[in-house]
Amino acid sequence: MSTESSQTQRRRSPEAETLARRLAQAKKLNWHRTLILGAGASRAAGLPNFGELCKKLIEKFNIPHDGNSAIASVKQYYAESGNDPVLDIPAVLPTAKPTIGYLHLAQLLEKEVFDLVLSTNWDPLVELALADMAPAHRCQVLIRKQVDDSIITGYLQRPPAANLLIKLHGDISAQLFLAITEEEITHLDENMERELGTWMRGQVVIVGHSLGDPDIAGLLENRGGPGGGVTYVTRGQPDTDTTDVLARIGIGKDQRITGESGGFDNFFSDLHVAYEESQFGDDKKASALQIMEIRDACERGTNYLNNAATREKVAELLGKIRDISPDLVLFLHDETAPGGSEIQRWMRQVNLGRRSRAWQEARVAVDRPGGSRTSPLAPEIRLTEAMSPLMSKDKAVNNIVLVDSCAFSGKTMLAAGKKIRETIRTLPRVPEIQLSAVLLALHPYAQAQLQEALDPEEEQPIFDQVEFVVELKRHEITLPWGTTELTSTLRFGIPGVDGAALEVRGKIWGISEVLGEEKIRTNRINTVRPGGAFSFHRHLLRSELFVPLDDGLRLELSPSRPTSERSNADADFTSIMLEKMQPVLVSRGLWHRIVGPRQQEARVAEVGFGLYDEAADHDVARVGFG
Repeated sequence: MSTESSQTQRRRSPEAETLARRLAQAKKLNWHRTLILGAGASRAAGLPNFGELCKKLIEKFNIPHDGNSAIASVKQYYAESGNDPVLDIPAVLPTAKPTIGYLHLAQLLEKEVFDLVLSTNWDPLVELALADMAPAHRCQVLIRKQVDDSIITGYLQRPPAANLLIKLHGDISAQLFLAITEEEITHLDENMERELGTWMRGQVVIVGHSLGDPDIAGLLENRGGPGGGVTYVTRGQPDTDTTDVLARIGIGKDQRITGESGGFDNFFSDLHVAYEESQFGDDKKASALQIMEIRDACERGTNYLNNAATREKVAELLGKIRDISPDLVLFLHDETAPGGSEIQRWMRQVNLGRRSRAWQEARVAVDRPGGSRTSPLAPEIRLTEAMSPLMSKDKAVNNIVLVDSCAFSGKTMLAAGKKIRETIRTLPRVPEIQLSAVLLALHPYAQAQLQEALDPEEEQPIFDQVEFVVELKRHEITLPWGTTELTSTLRFGIPGVDGAALEVRGKIWGISEVLGEEKIRTNRINTVRPGGAFSFHRHLLRSELFVPLDDGLRLELSPSRPTSERSNADADFTSIMLEKMQPVLVSRGLWHRIVGPRQQEARVAEVGFGLYDEAADHDVARVGFG
């Protein structure tokens, strides 16, 4: 029997799912989507609410407290001349880091689910979460008294960024203004109040706010006009004063999310996942295209060329050389990897029957220290055979083509290109030459290196032209004369693993070793027992990069939810045999599982990219167990 998950976990809030659909629709209709944050939003991060803060201030600074409430006593104290809350509050307000709920909120802002955040909090938790989760995203932060109300009004009329974050009551980091007295939390500039009122007519979500601040309550009470609804989110049940405000605003019980689902972290976790799920829909066509791309990338295809395929590709390479019309074609000759010389031999077979070549040919010797291709030392390039045509007085050489079978890093081709340029500068008659690189197979990294490298003497490109027939997508290529593997270290921009304790987890299918875990990245080595298999699952927030460390592993994919754990009869079911050390990226939203070989265990490295909220693991949906 199929189950969504093997673990007992808190059910995702259906109210959050409904709200996610409403926000998506409001965004589509270009309605404003406002989030109002109060002190309750920061309690999960360990910060006190306003009442608790006032008690700390009374105790710390001996503020008079004659039977009044702590809040009333503090407001009265700071309303008196000479008492500055900017100096006192930092002394009792602890530092805090964004919780998982704030990280979910940051990604919702990046997706432009909300276009305005109206906060009465002094802390920088929203800004810190954005810096962590969406550093390139532009959110305009406006702090009252740090910028004039007229400037905020102008921004509301013409937003300069995808989101506005307006901190109505100041900011603890700026240490310029912290609203605490009745006057400070009541008065809004008339023009700013009018502009905010227009934003209130869209979808409004209130999280962690008691609605005890007159400025916020006034905006909500006067929102009027047609538009979206208001949703009130709080963990506890509203008190009498808050209930009265909710009644005046017209927010009934069906517009509230309370209890466990109303907790700040739980709410934004639910809302984020529900919003992403609403965006996936049932687009099987897009998933089918992803499966096709993965299948094409996993097939050996052009990285395994038999005789017939090699002859065809060499004929294409020969055509590229003819298009360049060279005077001289040089073939790299490496005893440890006879690629260029083999290309020369195959070119002669393909060119069989032609009376003569339109160019001269010679070999460029590549001598590697110790006779090993894995030596870290640069190879020595010798142009002994090429010197005769280069120095010939009978036939001028102005157009040279350098040929090799393949390149992963491009280091050998670059060394040969530099040597050719250096040698030509020493000739009695220095010709103006064009030097081109032509390869049977080329990795994108090497292509960039060959195209961008400059001759240090002349400050011009070493190669004027770079041509190839086959794009290398793996760490090796097999040709009729042998297999050529990567010998250099290439950097592909995937960040390294931060130090963390090793964690070993027992699974139905084997063992998962967690090598380091962050909220936005996970790194694991999974060992699959003989005949074992992951459950079919998909992630809504994470993409996964799998790197098989052993042979025999299969990746099974489906564009829609599989009907059964053990049935492979789904019409769109795809099974792909993975190659050892060949990385495969499975995008979020795509159903997949790893299946091990029957006869022996096999390992696969797994790197997850995206927000990982393990405590409320709504990100993953499963069929079966594992």
